[in-house]
Amino acid sequence: MHRGTSAPAVYKAREALALLRMPAIEQAFKTLDFLESVIHQYTGNTCLSCGRPRGDSDETEAAVKAAGVTVKLVQMVLDRTELGPKAYLELKQSDGVLELDALTDLELEQLHAAAAQYQAIKEKIMLRLTGKSIDTTGVVV
Repeated sequence: MHRGTSAPAVYKAREALALLRMPAIEQAFKTLDFLESVIHQYTGNTCLSCGRPRGDSDETEAAVKAAGVTVKLVQMVLDRTELGPKAYLELKQSDGVLELDALTDLELEQLHAAAAQYQAIKEKIMLRLTGKSIDTTGVVV
């Protein structure tokens, strides 16, 4: 318990790290958009005689360096949150494809009921992992 290895502690730590993923990914996209605009400015405003870019190249260089630092920080966050360069997502259904269009009304109702039951089980597990419980009236305590 001291080192945070209990199931609730591990769950909370993973949850906290997971909350960092989307802001990091959004920042990566913003930074890449910025770098793309810098490239367009850099290549679109050149001197006709020498071909070198016009404008404040020191300011542009500083902005590009800052963007590089941002990209490195985003990379560190994604690595720490299990979305590093070797991460992959694999979705597959081993027992064949479920043709939703072919379901009867009864089968669709049964599927919805099973999904609701799955969700209820998942919520109970989450409550247990966070140290909460449900009393006899159904209230979370």
